[in-house]
Amino acid sequence: MKISSLFLIIIVAFVGCETVAVNEYMPNAVEAELKELLDGATIEPAGELFKAITYGGSSDIVFSTRERIYPSVGDITIDIIKDQSEDTIGIGLNYFENSKIQFSHSFDFLNHQAIWGSTREYIYDSEGLLKNQFIESANQSRSLLANYKYDSLDRLVMIEYPAENGAELQMYTYDETNRVSSEWKSALGQEDHKVDFLIYEYSSDLLTAKKSAERDNLEMDFKDAIRYFYNESKKLSSQEEFDPYFGFQQKSWTEFFYFN
Repeated sequence: MKISSLFLIIIVAFVGCETVAVNEYMPNAVEAELKELLDGATIEPAGELFKAITYGGSSDIVFSTRERIYPSVGDITIDIIKDQSEDTIGIGLNYFENSKIQFSHSFDFLNHQAIWGSTREYIYDSEGLLKNQFIESANQSRSLLANYKYDSLDRLVMIEYPAENGAELQMYTYDETNRVSSEWKSALGQEDHKVDFLIYEYSSDLLTAKKSAERDNLEMDFKDAIRYFYNESKKLSSQEEFDPYFGFQQKSWTEFFYFN
């Protein structure tokens, strides 16, 4: 079963690197490959995301920007992350095969130079289901980051993040139409203890909100923690995020832009 991109969103993390002087630094192979791709030709695939802008609270003050570049060679995307001053602070280089992400390289951007920070590798089974995620960084050898577990209908029901003091879990349930109905965080052996519990709300087949109880008190009324809005093509056009730990004050909102 193909999992909705709104449901299973793989986030590229930017891991800090040790600062070095430019004239002492020798780029590694991944950094050289990124530079070659950035210098090369790009395409503008119709209907694909090319920019996301996040604003603070409910204001029009830009908090961060993500610009997506599509090199003309290979199934590759490059994400340029900028801060509120439009300065580049990080870059993500992502490789896909048959629309499934295979590798994701993260870079810090220091002294006008991309410095590799980490690489994530995604492993699939013979049915094309994501099974494991590994990470390697400048300070850490390749290690397991996450295990993905499915039910008999190939629906993702658990992501397990190994940790020294016990695995952390991300849990999912489904409704009768196989749509995600809820999610929460927990710990191995304490699956019924629900943290950051969210209920999914839909209009037709589009996810319109994730609802939370204030301060995770499941006996209280559930309110929107995240709202989703769509354009006429049913692509995500904007989303709003609210903080259930601070009276559901709006934390941010993001608008999304696509190639024609």
